[in-house]
Amino acid sequence: MDTILRVIVEADRAARAETDAAKKRREDLSAELSKCKKQIDETYRTNAEKAIEKVRSNMNTKVERAAADLESRTAAVEADLRRTYAENKTQWVERITDAVIRA
Repeated sequence: MDTILRVIVEADRAARAETDAAKKRREDLSAELSKCKKQIDETYRTNAEKAIEKVRSNMNTKVERAAADLESRTAAVEADLRRTYAENKTQWVERITDAVIRA
């Protein structure tokens, strides 16, 4: 009977040791997974920030070019309007005056 009890106690100790080892492995794996997740998150965040900065830089360049182009076109239109006004102001004043007098 003692032998059977010893065998049962030894089997229980072995099972507990195996269970404890499994718990330890699970905790170690959980910690390792957490560490890997943090590394992946950090790598993703870094790559995303680099991509965003690259897009932002490209967009700023495009906006600056568009603004310069718009400014150039605006200056050209303004010069054209001033030229047209200078060429036609006397004629326009005469037409307006004639229209007012005849009305």
